[in-house]
Amino acid sequence: MDSLNLHIPSPLVEVHDKLLQAREVRLYLKRDDLIHPNLNGNKWRKLKYNLEEARRTGASTLLTFGGAYSNHIRSSCRWSLLRIQDDRDYSRRGASTP
Repeated sequence: MDSLNLHIPSPLVEVHDKLLQAREVRLYLKRDDLIHPNLNGNKWRKLKYNLEEARRTGASTLLTFGGAYSNHIRSSCRWSLLRIQDDRDYSRRGASTP
């Protein structure tokens, strides 16, 4: 999954706001939306271990469920497309797929 160009760990960003400053509150947001442009945030964290296991065992099928217009389904599909491309690139370099 290293070749997917994931930005992990996702950054912490401080929120600057006059109301927070007036109350001497420091607020930070964990920007999981910056992990990958197509594998967004909390969906990536949910999928990560299942996807790693699927790859480790050489699974050829990934079955998952999500609601209509689901970001979970979108992220699963995008990971699959990236994985296919990754495998093709890896094979072109003369190596077998891990």
